[in-house]
Amino acid sequence: MFLHQDVAGRNRERRPHGEKSYSLFRCKDSNSHHAQEALRRAKFKFPGRQKIIVSRKWGFTKVNRADYIQWKSENRIVSDGVNAKLLGCHGPLVARQSGRAFLQAA
Repeated sequence: MFLHQDVAGRNRERRPHGEKSYSLFRCKDSNSHHAQEALRRAKFKFPGRQKIIVSRKWGFTKVNRADYIQWKSENRIVSDGVNAKLLGCHGPLVARQSGRAFLQAA
């Protein structure tokens, strides 16, 4: 959530696009039904329409779940903190190990 001060000096929630406000939650796939139920119950505490949207991406990355699992099994993707780094096949041939098509994470 973003906060800003209005003219009178009170803190108000800043909404990025008009009247929309966003909350992002991340949990394990095995606990997603618990999180969805908790958010569904929390919807009744706030006026207006509340939506729960489950992402098709893996965590906070820009990679789809199916692609992430496939690339992880092929050792093409490496964990990079809270993100993931996709290993490419471009670059000098000297930097590659024999028998490996993808470069190591730098």
